[in-house]
This record gives sequence, C-alpha cells and structure tokens, in this order.
Amino acid sequence: MLGAQTLLDAAAKADPGGKTVDIVNMMTMTNEILLDALWVEANNKTSHRTTVLTGLPNASWTRLYTGPQPSKSTRVAITDTAGRLEVENMVERELLKLADNPAEFRITEASAATEAMSQEMATQLFYGAEADHPEIFNGLSIRYNDLSAPSGRNIIDAGGTGTDNTSIWLITWGAGTTHLFYPQNTQAGIEHVPLEDQRVSDGSGGTYLAAVDRFIWRCGLSVRDWRRNARIANIDVSNLGGAGAANLIDLMIDACYKLPTTNGRITGTQVTDDPNIQGLMGQPVFYANSTVLAALDKQARSANNVYLTVREVDGRPMTMFRGIPIRRCDALLDTEAQVT
Repeated sequence: MLGAQTLLDAAAKADPGGKTVDIVNMMTMTNEILLDALWVEANNKTSHRTTVLTGLPNASWTRLYTGPQPSKSTRVAITDTAGRLEVENMVERELLKLADNPAEFRITEASAATEAMSQEMATQLFYGAEADHPEIFNGLSIRYNDLSAPSGRNIIDAGGTGTDNTSIWLITWGAGTTHLFYPQNTQAGIEHVPLEDQRVSDGSGGTYLAAVDRFIWRCGLSVRDWRRNARIANIDVSNLGGAGAANLIDLMIDACYKLPTTNGRITGTQVTDDPNIQGLMGQPVFYANSTVLAALDKQARSANNVYLTVREVDGRPMTMFRGIPIRRCDALLDTEAQVT
C-alpha cells in the first residue's frame, strides 16, 4: 500500500532469522492495534510534515463568454514528531550457559519487558500528549477531543458524563489517511540491540556478568485526513448493562456514516482494485476494550443482529461489523473524562 508496511512486515525485513518477528508476535497478542497500523518513513528527519485539506475551491456556473471565478483549496501544514520508547532486559551469564538454546531463552526472558513496551505504545497511540510529555508523540484522543472543533464532526457523543467513560474508535489505516512513521535512516518497529557480558550491579556493592537485550521503538502518528476516522466518545461503562445504556450497534452505524465513501457504505473491503486508490482510501478497523466488546456481544444477542459476523482471517476467528474488523484493545481506558 504505497510503500506502507505493518509491524510484522517490518520485523520480517529487519531480521530474516525470525528473532524480531517472535518479539513482535508476543507484543501483538495483547494489543491487536499493533497488527493493523501502517508504517512509513518520516520525511523530515525525526518528524513528518503533511498538509491537511481544510477547504475546497468554489465551483462556478458559466455561460458563453464568461469564466469561473478564481478560487483555490485551503490547506494547513502539520508537523508531527516521533518519540522513542526503550526497555532493557538482563539475563545472568551463568544462567544463560545452562540453556539448551541461549538465543531463544533470551527472547523468552524478555517477554515481560516487551509486553510492557507493547502496552505503553498502545496507550500512547490513543492518549499521548506532547504538551504534557515532550518525549511522547500526540495520540488520537488529543486530535478528537473537542465537539466544537472541525474534527468534532466525527466525534459521536454517547451521552456519558463524569470520568467513567470509554470510547470506540473507527480508524482508517492508509498512507493517505492515518499511519505511523519512524525517523529517517532507522527502521519501522522494534530495534533489538543485544549486548554481551555487561557488568551489572547486584545492589550490594558487587557486580555480575549479564547478557543485556535493549529494545528501541521509534514512533510517531500522522493523521492526514481526520474525516476518515471516528470516535464514539462518552460511553458510560457503569451503565452498559442497565436501562438507558448506550446502544452500541446504533452508535457504530453512525460512526460508519461519518466517514466519506465512494459507494455510500463503509466496509472492510476496498471498493476499487486500483492499488494507488486503495492506499489513499485505507482500511477501516474498529477498536474497543473488553468491557465494550462484552456489552456489544450481549446487545447483539438480544437483538435481531444482522451486523455482527464472525469470519476466519489467517486461521483465526475475527468479529466483523458490516464487514469491518473489530479489534480488542485494552489500552482503551474505562476512566476517560467526558468529551465536550
């Protein structure tokens, strides 16, 4: 898709031997958003510059001996910056010697560290705020957090108040819509830096030798076309099973119609075989946490459900809504403040 790649694609290129792919597989098991996001190389060192269309030119009716009035589209330049996430894992040299397969043992021992990395990255994809933490990139919530802003047209208010809310997101991943990026001359996804025989303090004045694995993940988020994403905000999680609970199916239908389409209906299948147009249109995916997904299943069971289906994708069952994949992402909080 116009040079974009997923995290697993990047891992396979970076390490044909499979070690980095194993790491990525462990990380994406609990944060499925990492399976879908597309990656491109930044166009300005550690930042990515894009322009967002904010206005269309005026079309004019003309007749003989008259011409259209001068007009042009309006655009805003946006610069997004990348952050760098790192984690380190240590295995004592003597323990490593006892392993039948030291390389595999090191990766297994690093699973807790990479899990922490995965959870943190997924959290910041939604909630990152550069103004609060300059080392972190801006996530999705800060771009869809004001009902009166232009992007507020794609925020659906589910009616919750207070600070016990959550959101469902409909994100269109594509080179011309929403994608992740990595700094120039680096790599997409995780860089694995193995360090041998490092002296490590035991906390009591002594040192021991350890094999150290450092994992580095450089990432930024670019939303090139805010119209192709939608946020269902203010879902009151304390009332999902009660009277007056948010009707999740109706809200998800509303989200589908927030996105511009060429055929009047959003689906998970592209409406054209042209790969260039596909890259610009992107692939829509729903994201919700386990609280919402459980409530959605129950609502669908008690209604005449024609929207939720289960399809096998790559040998795994996947729930679909009108043909759009629904992914579980527990980085989405149940403690969001009301979006106003």
